[in-house]
Amino acid sequence: MQTDGYTGWTVDVFQNTVQNSADATQLGETITGTGTGTLSMQPYALVNNTFVPTTSGIYYFAVRVNQPSGSPFYVAFDDFSLDLTPPCVAPTVTAATNVTTSTATINWLASSTVAANGYEYFVTTSNESPDANTVPTGSVVAGVTSIDLTDLDVSTIYKYYVKAICSDSDSSVWSQAGTFTTLCDVASLPYTINFESATVPALPICTSNQNVGTGNNWITANNPGSGFTNKTLRYTYNSTNPANAWFYTNRVSLVAGTQYTISYKFGTNSTTYVEKFKIAFGDTAVNTSMTNEIIDHPSVMGNSPQTNTATFSPTVSGVYYIGFNVYSATNQNALFIDDIVIQEALGNANFENNSFKAYPNPVKNDLTIRYTENISSATIYNILGQELFVKNINNTEGQIDMSNLAAGTYLVKVKSGEKVETIKVIKE
Repeated sequence: MQTDGYTGWTVDVFQNTVQNSADATQLGETITGTGTGTLSMQPYALVNNTFVPTTSGIYYFAVRVNQPSGSPFYVAFDDFSLDLTPPCVAPTVTAATNVTTSTATINWLASSTVAANGYEYFVTTSNESPDANTVPTGSVVAGVTSIDLTDLDVSTIYKYYVKAICSDSDSSVWSQAGTFTTLCDVASLPYTINFESATVPALPICTSNQNVGTGNNWITANNPGSGFTNKTLRYTYNSTNPANAWFYTNRVSLVAGTQYTISYKFGTNSTTYVEKFKIAFGDTAVNTSMTNEIIDHPSVMGNSPQTNTATFSPTVSGVYYIGFNVYSATNQNALFIDDIVIQEALGNANFENNSFKAYPNPVKNDLTIRYTENISSATIYNILGQELFVKNINNTEGQIDMSNLAAGTYLVKVKSGEKVETIKVIKE
């Protein structure tokens, strides 16, 4: 089964003794197609169902597609086959969980036959499927249906396969592939998204979208016109359903009480139709988390780009995603977003860069900070924006003892009068 990448595809398989849907019997559970909500053709996925006829005779099999609305709009099927159930049946992989920048848990459903010797699993970044000669990544004992993976690469797509080991001499074929993508590192500020790295119509890596309505979803477009001449984020109208789709940036670390700005270019391709969107931020890339509204654009018209800069400040330090929510009415036209920049507000009166020094960086023990004016304090945060400790300086030069901190990335916020400078420091 292959889908177009949009979420919402569900498929059922039935059997009957006549070519009619009446009184047909469903085989197995409803199948949900893979996809993230972006138009991007997915690889074919193997679907297996077990069928035990109650009586001998002629049987017919059918596929029912359950389409809730005008989107998604493409699903394909190929290579149907009916075979005798093997003595050792492959397990069914399920969604990976606990995915971070370097770890994940892969899961599967137990084989319908007894896997007395457990399971073997294979994890890869290649598109090549494993075969009988493939050396497994690892194995688990009987009864275990998950395994924690470590030492993974950041922002990387992985595939995983599992097979049942029913005895010393009998094992199943490899299962169909499961997939997951490790998280991206927290983006440094200033953080820019100009969409040039995207493979149209997919989104740039480390960004995502979510369609929480019944309209269409955000995609990218190349040179869509109306003053947008490069790759651009685009929402195109749905003729029967209103928009309610979100585009999410990568996560950024924000410090409570600090002023930040988000600037962007936006516009439509019509002087008649009205587009609507708002910007918010939250601690996860999901609409229910976007509770901190930054700005609302309830009436966007005009056949040329506009630019805007909005200021916002979190009340709690942490890692946040910025979301762009299009909520245009049914049957409008197109909305474009481009050149997004998130940075600390210039109004925070940063230090003169050639007068402020922080070294060594990376640091093992003491970090020295120096400025031409008196430094009042330095506050150290972890990459999640959580305050760790404050070092009072009250001099033009001071040392911060970082020897007890674990290796990793930290933010150091230095204050001098009304001026503030936030730097990223690598602890070895």
